[in-house]
Amino acid sequence: MENKFYILATLKLKKLFMKNLMYALALVLTAIVTNNVKAQEVKLKSDKIIVDDKPTFDYDKDGFEFHIYKLNTKDEIVYIQHSNNSTISYLEDDYKKIIFPNNNVNIESALFRARSFKYIVTLLLTEKVLDLEGNIDAEKLQKFATKYNENITARTVRLN
Repeated sequence: MENKFYILATLKLKKLFMKNLMYALALVLTAIVTNNVKAQEVKLKSDKIIVDDKPTFDYDKDGFEFHIYKLNTKDEIVYIQHSNNSTISYLEDDYKKIIFPNNNVNIESALFRARSFKYIVTLLLTEKVLDLEGNIDAEKLQKFATKYNENITARTVRLN
């Protein structure tokens, strides 16, 4: 009887050990993977976009409009506009329009309606649509547009 109890206890301990070992391995693997993916720190200060403590772009913000320029120039890279869709008190139909003037690409997305301009800049950098020199990767821009563009104005019906 004692022998059966010993065998059962040993099996349960082995199961518990293997389960904990799998959790430990998963934790270590997650730490390794997340350590390799470094998020860039983006700050908006004094009309400069600062990425990882280095001035990277100039910007101009006027109410619901946000312009991103190459550093120390007025070469516009990205224009972002918050649209209330002509319904000031109704917020559910608001959206952000992201325009890439040099690439003739417009993205309209309600997914960004409550997101800050800083969030969108960080997302463009994270998804490598925009690099730190102000260059647009056309292929990544197309993927970004496919992922986020909802063509809101094309599907909006106005009743008079």
